[in-house]
Amino acid sequence: MTPEQVAKRYAFDRPGYKLIDFLEVAVPVYRLSLLASFLERKSIAPLYEFALRSLELGLNTEEEIGSFLGIGSETARAALSNLHGLELIDVTLKNGTRDIKITNMGHRCLKETAAIVPRVGPIIMHFDGLTREIFSTKSESLMYYRQVNAAGIREIAAKPPRKPALDELSIEEARKASRTLSEVRNMEKRDLLSIKGIEESTRMFQVAVVLVYRSEDGETDLSMFVDGRLSDKHKMAFLKADGLRKLGLNDPARLVPEALPFEATLTPQQKEELLFETEQAAAVYQQAQFDIEEGEGSVSGDEGSASGEASQNIDIDSIISAAMQSISKHRIRWLEVFEHPSLLEDALDNARKRLLIISPWIRGQVLTHQKLNKIKRLLDNNVDVFIGWGIGKGEPQERGNDMNVVNRLVSLDKEYHNMHFVDLENTHEKVLIKDNDFVVTTSFNWLSFRGDPARTVRYERGVYVGVREMVDDQFAALSARFISSKGVRPSDAQMAALSEKFGGT
Repeated sequence: MTPEQVAKRYAFDRPGYKLIDFLEVAVPVYRLSLLASFLERKSIAPLYEFALRSLELGLNTEEEIGSFLGIGSETARAALSNLHGLELIDVTLKNGTRDIKITNMGHRCLKETAAIVPRVGPIIMHFDGLTREIFSTKSESLMYYRQVNAAGIREIAAKPPRKPALDELSIEEARKASRTLSEVRNMEKRDLLSIKGIEESTRMFQVAVVLVYRSEDGETDLSMFVDGRLSDKHKMAFLKADGLRKLGLNDPARLVPEALPFEATLTPQQKEELLFETEQAAAVYQQAQFDIEEGEGSVSGDEGSASGEASQNIDIDSIISAAMQSISKHRIRWLEVFEHPSLLEDALDNARKRLLIISPWIRGQVLTHQKLNKIKRLLDNNVDVFIGWGIGKGEPQERGNDMNVVNRLVSLDKEYHNMHFVDLENTHEKVLIKDNDFVVTTSFNWLSFRGDPARTVRYERGVYVGVREMVDDQFAALSARFISSKGVRPSDAQMAALSEKFGGT
């Protein structure tokens, strides 16, 4: 599941707590090349199987077996020699003649049509640097440091900060991981006997999702999801590794919701509506949470699967989307933190006349190539696009922006008359406006909520307003800033033109 899907699924999973933020983190994993001894199951050649079955029928000499199989005594002798080397048969002298018997391993081989061969060789295992355990995963699901850095995902240090030692490797954990991986990849099964040494250790990372909750009385708690599954082991290990401080959760000021300037413009009646509609929306989401849990219980009860697997069989997105559709009729309310990305996607996909985004920073991990193409498609469809950005002094790249994306937006601004890309230079605002449908004023960074490896947790919240007059008022005030930021004070005629153009849908 994506971080947004995890946040949607578990937003109301903690009674008495509110989800205030979520983020991806990179959990350290060591890919180990181990020297180990094991019993390996290998398919045996048909000739060897037939020779064993001949012995099982009571044939006891090379001549009898060769004649029965029609292969001659020389070929039968070679086959029996190889079976003896594999310890599938035992040969003894009895009264001057050779007595050939099938060993226990040979009988097992006939049953499984595979030979069990003792071997010493390399095997690949993965060791979690946070929980200090061997676990089962696919190497292709892991990331190297350069990939984590490029994605702007916050790295979590191993605890202790070193590679695993041989005495840390549990043979039972290794056996379990080996069996699981064999089943997943449909590989030949092998029984691990012992680990003799660590030949190579490569540091990699597994992406996890952290959900941060805050109670009404100010207590903070978190959940960690690895591979889409809740992991209390990772949570406890992370807390022991001073995880709260690393995410900024030891700073009470960061967990106080940011005051939004838009709040000051609300009338007492609108503030009452805001609280009422928010409570109504929360009730809808809580019902969705109940429906998901009921569905997971049903799947788990029918098929005996774990809840993590069950959630994969339930269309969680459809349940949440239905809840969001129901909530859309509420004209003014506080947003849940996980709703922001979906609203941005909706605006990029469905804007008909205008789209306005103000976000202090721009990062390529959010404004991806796909989203840039969506902006271009809006421009081709004669939608007016306003993107305001910029905070602090200095060059844009020094202010934490992705210059490849900034330059692409500058090019669109030059190419399209209906593109308005402006450096507002020192904006702290985070605003999204779609047509006359809605305006969202928030603490959520619309174009940089991913991609900052130094990001700490904040209490993210926003106000959704679907009252047309209020949407238009906000657009009129903000769009005028785009003109003035280019060094031109908007004239009455320009303001009138904007009002006329966007006054109706």
